[in-house]
Amino acid sequence: MEAFSQNMDKSVAERIQMLAREGITSASDVKKCLHYYVHDVLFANKEKPDSSCRAFFPTHRDISNQIQAVLKKDRFSTVDQENARILIEKIRGEQPESSLSIGRMQHAASWVAATQTTWKRTLPASVKTRCSDSDNVEEDIASECEDTLLFCFQTKFMRSMLKKYGGSVVCLDATHKTSDYALPLFLLVVKTPSGYTPAGVFIIQFEMAHCIAQALDVFKQWCDNWSPQYWMVDYSKAKMSAIKQVFPESQISICDFHRLQAWQRWLRRKENNISDPDEALRLMKHVASASNQHDFDKAVEVLVDSEYWKNERFRSYFEQVWLSVKELWVMSYRLEFDVVLTTNNGIQAQNRVLKAQYVKSSSGKRSLTSLIMTVVHGYLPDKKSEIP
Repeated sequence: MEAFSQNMDKSVAERIQMLAREGITSASDVKKCLHYYVHDVLFANKEKPDSSCRAFFPTHRDISNQIQAVLKKDRFSTVDQENARILIEKIRGEQPESSLSIGRMQHAASWVAATQTTWKRTLPASVKTRCSDSDNVEEDIASECEDTLLFCFQTKFMRSMLKKYGGSVVCLDATHKTSDYALPLFLLVVKTPSGYTPAGVFIIQFEMAHCIAQALDVFKQWCDNWSPQYWMVDYSKAKMSAIKQVFPESQISICDFHRLQAWQRWLRRKENNISDPDEALRLMKHVASASNQHDFDKAVEVLVDSEYWKNERFRSYFEQVWLSVKELWVMSYRLEFDVVLTTNNGIQAQNRVLKAQYVKSSSGKRSLTSLIMTVVHGYLPDKKSEIP
C-alpha cells in the first residue's frame, strides 16, 4: 500500500482507507474511529500499545495525508474526462432535444459565498456545523480544485416527468462504485402512477454540498425554476445542505429505509460494543414512530433509562447525529409529509437495477466514458420504455 506511511501499521492504514471510501473524511472523526478500532478490535483482550505509538495512533497530520492520498488516487483521471467531453458532443448530435452539461464546476469558495446566507438560515444547527467543518479533508481537496467534474443529463422525456410529477416529492440518492474512480452517480427520481422513474442524472467528483448544489441548480434552470415541495434523502448532510442552498422553500425528510439501514450497521459494529443490537434497535424504532410529542418524550425517556444509554458511544451517536435532526425523521414532526411518501426505497430499487444489470463490469476498467454510455444508451432508454 504505497500511499501509506511506512511507520503506520498495515491494519490501521487499511482502516483509514476504508473509512475514507465510506465518506468519513474528517481527520478528527477518523482519529476517533481508529481509537476504538485499535482498543476494541485489534487489541481486544490484549495489552494496548502506548498512545504515543504512531504505528497505531497516527497524528492528525498523518491521518489527513492518508485520506488525501486515497481520495486523489480514486477521484482523478484527466484523460478520461477529456474522452467523456468528446462523447458528450456526440450525444448532443444524436439527441438534440436532450439537455447535457459537462465541464468545470464553479470554485467552491465563490459558490458558497454567493449562496450561504439563505441556506444557513434554514438548516438545523447540527447540519450547518458539520457542513462548515474545516477538518474535512475531502472538502479541502474539493475547494482547492479548479477543474472539478460536473456532468448533468436529462432527456426531453425525463424533463417532462420532472415537471409533471416532481412538484410534490423528489427523491435524491447517489450510487457508488459505478466506475474505477469512485465517482458518485446521482439520480433524481419521481413517483409516477406506474412506479418510480429517473428524471435527472448527474455525476460529480466530490460528494460535497457545494458540488451537489451546483448540479441541482443546473436542473432547476433546465426546468424553468422548478421547485419541489418535498425532498426525500438518506442521512447525508451534504445532500441536505445542497437542497437548502438551491431550494430554500422545500422541506426535507430522511428516508425510513436508509435510517434503519444506518442504525443497523452502526449497532453491529464491534467497536461500538452494543450487547443486544436488536433490542437497541427496537427502542430506537419506538422513538421514530412516535406520532405526538407525549409519545416521543416517553420513547426517549425509555431509551435514556436503558442500559444502552450508559454506553458513551451510543449516547453520543444518537444525541448528536439523530436527535439533533429529529424533525427530519420522527413521525410526529412530519405527519403531512408521510401522507405523500414515507420512504425512498423505490430509488434504491432503481440503484440496484442500475448497478446489477447495467454498470456491472465483466472485466477491465469501468471508465467515466463507459459509465456515461451505459446510462445514456442503456439504462435510461429502458426505464422510459417501462412508462406507458
